[in-house]
Amino acid sequence: MWFTKGDDYVFKSRPIRVPQKYPGKKAFKGPKKGPVYLATPLGKKSGDGLGHSEVKPHHVEKTADPCQFPIRACLKRLILALTQ
Repeated sequence: MWFTKGDDYVFKSRPIRVPQKYPGKKAFKGPKKGPVYLATPLGKKSGDGLGHSEVKPHHVEKTADPCQFPIRACLKRLILALTQ
């Protein structure tokens, strides 16, 4: 959810899209059978989560918190999506 005080806000979803796992995948049965690609060339839209795994045991940013995410990667996604 995003909350703003007015209509003057920026949200760009294109820079934070996630690359497709199988970009050349095609349907082999059903109505989309044939030359139609199932993946979007731009990548899939970002979901509700942060899109990052937790920090590995010997990472520079590791602390005692068991549910820790990489700070730089989270901030980068926010800056890309919410600024010009």
